[in-house]
Amino acid sequence: MSFHLPTLLMVSGIVAFTTGLLLAISWLQNQSERCLYFWAMGNIVGSAAPLLFVLRGKIPDLLSIHLANITMILCLGLSWAGIRVFQGRTFGWVALAAGPAAWIVFNLVPAFEASMTARTIIGSTIISTYVLAGVYEHWLGRSERLISYWPTIIVGTIFGIVYAARIPLALVHKIDNQRDFFNSPAVAGTIWIALIFTLAISFLRLALVRERAEAAIRKVASTDQLTRAASRQAFFDDGSASLERCAAQSRECTILLFDLDHFKTINDRWGHAAGDQVLQEFALRTKAALGPRTLFGRLGGEEFVAVLPYIESKDAFFLAENAREAIALKPFRLDDCEVGVTVSIGIAFAHRSGYDLERLLRHADKALYCAKHNGRNRIECADVEERAQPRAAA
Repeated sequence: MSFHLPTLLMVSGIVAFTTGLLLAISWLQNQSERCLYFWAMGNIVGSAAPLLFVLRGKIPDLLSIHLANITMILCLGLSWAGIRVFQGRTFGWVALAAGPAAWIVFNLVPAFEASMTARTIIGSTIISTYVLAGVYEHWLGRSERLISYWPTIIVGTIFGIVYAARIPLALVHKIDNQRDFFNSPAVAGTIWIALIFTLAISFLRLALVRERAEAAIRKVASTDQLTRAASRQAFFDDGSASLERCAAQSRECTILLFDLDHFKTINDRWGHAAGDQVLQEFALRTKAALGPRTLFGRLGGEEFVAVLPYIESKDAFFLAENAREAIALKPFRLDDCEVGVTVSIGIAFAHRSGYDLERLLRHADKALYCAKHNGRNRIECADVEERAQPRAAA
């Protein structure tokens, strides 16, 4: 099966230009995503390369060969720069310009300019370097859990390897004239792969930007904006899932329920802005004291809750005491004054109360009110028999 190479080149140019326009429209809709600008410009600039190649022999070689290769190299350089921007890193303009500049410098050598094999080797080396450098940038950012990351890495790796493979192929199957170029199956195959790569990578890049935006929206929705703790709904969703995992493995899971003592007095005396400062500082200290494995959320007002999965009861009590001391032993600074703040904590254990979140919270709530009744600034554990406990005002 053979393909008319000029037609294939024209299709490739049209596809690159069209996908570039789509990326540019996406950038205009959200100009904070600067990576879209670089990717759009890369595709648009790169669309000139196959169209110039089609005119080889009909226009000066300066345009059909040298300018075509420069635009193709610049396309991949802009692609690499966009990946750096997407990953939150800077890029050097020198590195971006190095590829096109290297091509120009090599072409100052008459022997290089006259050899299609040499041009293929140098061009393929520069292009594969930019492509694989972009793959490496995505690899460094793979911890960001976006679905399109791995397909992007795989597609980029394949394309980079294909262009790198052109280097030994150019030494084995030399193309020394225009007729060989247009009749070469290897050239046609490379153009096909470049066409598929342009379509796939453009789609995947739009998907990456969309997925990151959606993840940011979910994070905002799942986070209490004042304290940066998990929101009430996020806590119930993630807390129930955590309990299910512990139940499946017959592992302990502990609920800690926190309530700041006399918080209304702080609001009444210092104002609600000061109260907000106390809540923010409380959340920071408590999360630090409980450690990274803890799900920490705000139920509302001055009431917070934590889930400690896979932690035995004595260790959970120890962490709760750490949190209580982190609040009580160091005064909170409000404006120019220091204010003592304490917290009462109720604890419920899944191996005693069961792995139902609502039931655990009910038991922890009874323990919390027991702590309030017994003098505040203390920890009480749930009574699984659910005997009536005296209640005290917060």
